[in-house]
Amino acid sequence: MIDHLSPHRDQMDKGMFDALVNIIGCYVLEVGRREHGGHFAYFEPGKHSVLVVPGPNFQVALGAFDVVQNRLNGSPLHSTWMLYRAFSEQVRAAEPETSKTFGFFA
Repeated sequence: MIDHLSPHRDQMDKGMFDALVNIIGCYVLEVGRREHGGHFAYFEPGKHSVLVVPGPNFQVALGAFDVVQNRLNGSPLHSTWMLYRAFSEQVRAAEPETSKTFGFFA
């Protein structure tokens, strides 16, 4: 969907663009929640929700909105598929004391 919409970015107003970022970002987080469990939390610096998957001795978090936004803006370097894959692999292989967050950029 993102690859289909990205070439039409210039035709979207800010409201439409922001709505697409939110819809697609929420979808990615919900897929993660259904696959790995966890809960949603608000991440103030990004002003978006994140999915937090706690384990016995670890925590892995996923924020998808920055990646979705960059991808919709045409950046081929930002892939929701690669982001989700890295997050999912980390949840499955998390060692004790692991604390990682995926999907945010400085």
